[in-house]
Amino acid sequence: MLSVLLSIKNKLMRYLITIILILTGISGFAQTDIRKSSISSGGGSVKVGSMQVVYAVGEVAVQENTQSNIHISEGFIGKDIGVALGVEDFGIMTGVKVYPIPVSDLLNISLSENGNYEYFITNISGEKLVEKTGNELSKKIDLTGLPSGVYLLTIVERGHKKVVSVKIVKK
Repeated sequence: MLSVLLSIKNKLMRYLITIILILTGISGFAQTDIRKSSISSGGGSVKVGSMQVVYAVGEVAVQENTQSNIHISEGFIGKDIGVALGVEDFGIMTGVKVYPIPVSDLLNISLSENGNYEYFITNISGEKLVEKTGNELSKKIDLTGLPSGVYLLTIVERGHKKVVSVKIVKK
């Protein structure tokens, strides 16, 4: 009886090892391309070697890892707004104040640096709903035409290659 059990155990182990080897070989040929974007009101990123951790207010973490041609992201994954707006290599704009949040009608934006700004408001699918320009240090954007929901305000200053995105909630 014991020899029969050992024989069955050995066969199961050989099958298991074979399956693991096959799956390991197949996974070596898999390609993953997941782009990141995070809708949040603040956060940042830290990069050490090939590992980058992107964190945002209200999210535990968004982690990205690249090994050879495999790129893996964890967390809330949406459209890559930076690529859509052509600002993927821009720096982070600082000194931006957006209020009130949640907003009913008029969204107030205060900027700390002079520049020629582009303002985009997109829905969570990445569709541009509002597009404005201006060089003022304070801007008001009328949102009365938008239904209640969560949107992303992106401010771009192409001359200094800076961008910032802020989550806004419309009442």
